[in-house]
Amino acid sequence: MRTLDSREHRTRVNEFFYEKMKSSLAQLDVHSVKDDAIRKVDRSIRDTGSELPRAILGYQIAFLHTLKQFGSAAYAPLVIDSPNQQDQDRRHLERILRFIRDGRPSGTQLVLGLVDSAKQDFGGREIVLDRKYSLLLEDEYKKVGDEVRQYVDAALK
Repeated sequence: MRTLDSREHRTRVNEFFYEKMKSSLAQLDVHSVKDDAIRKVDRSIRDTGSELPRAILGYQIAFLHTLKQFGSAAYAPLVIDSPNQQDQDRRHLERILRFIRDGRPSGTQLVLGLVDSAKQDFGGREIVLDRKYSLLLEDEYKKVGDEVRQYVDAALK
C-alpha cells in the first residue's frame, strides 16, 4: 500500500494523466482549459460554452486511460448517451465521435446512444430504437429475466 501511496507513484499517475489530458483536449479542439486544471487527476474542469462538454469528455477518457494503466479493478464498458451536448457544430461533432471511437482505451467495450452518427463507423452492432417509451420487448422479459436471475442469485450468495 505504501508504494501505491508514495509521492513517486502519485507523480507518475498525475504525469500520465496530464499527457493523456493534453492529447485529449488537442484532439477535441479545446483551447480554453488552463494548464493548472489538468495537472492532477483530482482537479475539476470549469469552463463554459461549447468547449465544456468536449473538455469533460476529454477528462473522462484521460481518466479511463489512467485507470487502466494504474488500476487493478475490473474494467466496465464505457457508456455514453448523447455525446452531442450543447449542439456542437458538424466539425466538432465529427471530432467528438472520432475521439470516442479511436481515443478510448484499447479493448474498451462501448455502448453509445446517438441521434446522429455523423457518418462515423463504430463497428459492432447497431440497435435502432423505433418505439417511443419502449426499450425492452415485452415478449422477451421472461427469457431475459431468467438469464439475468442466475447472475443476481450468484452475486447474492
